[in-house]
Amino acid sequence: MNSLAPMTQPSLSVPNDDLSRRCLEQACLTTARVTRRLAGGVKRPIEVAGYPFSWGAIAERQEPGLLVWEFYLEDALSRFESGGRRLDELQALLFESLEARLDCVSRSFVVGCAGSLGLDAMPWVFVPGGLANGVILGLVCKYLDNRNCREWLCAEFIPRILPESVREAASRAFQLH
Repeated sequence: MNSLAPMTQPSLSVPNDDLSRRCLEQACLTTARVTRRLAGGVKRPIEVAGYPFSWGAIAERQEPGLLVWEFYLEDALSRFESGGRRLDELQALLFESLEARLDCVSRSFVVGCAGSLGLDAMPWVFVPGGLANGVILGLVCKYLDNRNCREWLCAEFIPRILPESVREAASRAFQLH
């Protein structure tokens, strides 16, 4: 884990966890503990089916014809909150960063309708997560394309794109503050 920078701008790097990445790539589902954020600032630990990482977890679930991964960026969110920032701010800034890097980003919330997410034109797409549950972002994939998506997540997104995007979001958040 990287050390914290001064309190005004915490370091929000996302470490590379080889074992969890291999489990995700091989679909060896396990249990991960995450924090559900409830109204009034109440936090409740829960367990989800997914992949634990030192920075949080990726929950995995199936919808008809789709595979959905939900990203719990526990470490980044805790540090973000301790710096006086809110979950919705982190999500908005993270999405701006992802939109600048990737073509597969949509702000649509309609998970059950693949066409509304742009899945007619691409095999997977990032969507905003349910803030009420502490999910920063979700990744929706056509079930038939999940093998390629898993490989891309493990080879590109988790080790490179996610940390860069989280760092950029944090930098912009604390410049605005």
